[in-house]
Amino acid sequence: MLYLKKKEVTPFKVSYFYQPEFKGEMGIITYSRITRKFEIEKFAEFDYKEPNCFQRHAFEKILTFIFSGKFPEEKKVYWGL
Repeated sequence: MLYLKKKEVTPFKVSYFYQPEFKGEMGIITYSRITRKFEIEKFAEFDYKEPNCFQRHAFEKILTFIFSGKFPEEKKVYWGL
């Protein structure tokens, strides 16, 4: 499970706090609308420092928000086993 909380949405970037499994300090993921690339500004306390499923799910969900034009204040992301 992944928890996302909106940090900032501008014409230039979209930033969300993220937290794996509701544990520890939140990290920050930002998508640049200019370069069309993601950046992990700060890793969540209980996240891995290499690519993993939490980051991938955050990227996918943030892209969904961008394509829909709807940016929820908070979102819980679940996936099946």
